[in-house]
Amino acid sequence: MARFSVLWRQDDGISPTLHRDYIDNLAFTASAWLLQAVDSTADRTAEASWSDIELLSEINQHWLTVRDRVRWFTGRKELVNLVQSYVISDDDKPLILHGPPGVGKSSVIAKVAAEVFHQETEQQR
Repeated sequence: MARFSVLWRQDDGISPTLHRDYIDNLAFTASAWLLQAVDSTADRTAEASWSDIELLSEINQHWLTVRDRVRWFTGRKELVNLVQSYVISDDDKPLILHGPPGVGKSSVIAKVAAEVFHQETEQQR
């Protein structure tokens, strides 16, 4: 918890000019807390073993989400093929799939994950 003090102006609320120190301090504190939370989670994940129940539970939740999204997935074969080719390639540049909320970005990624997993399973047989 952090305590901040700011002179609240009834007519203007928070002013970017008058409250610059308050805004900067709040932004710095929130940023430091978020960075600490992300780093802490990354450290715990890196130290977790595959026998860790929480890790297995999280992996299971991801696969259930993939299964549900793929179940009703249709179309966009060209995009799926493009992303799938990238995933199985040795390309180390980041792939960015962007668009407004609700257009199916997560569903495309889920479909690709399911197909790549299926192909790798078939190859291992």
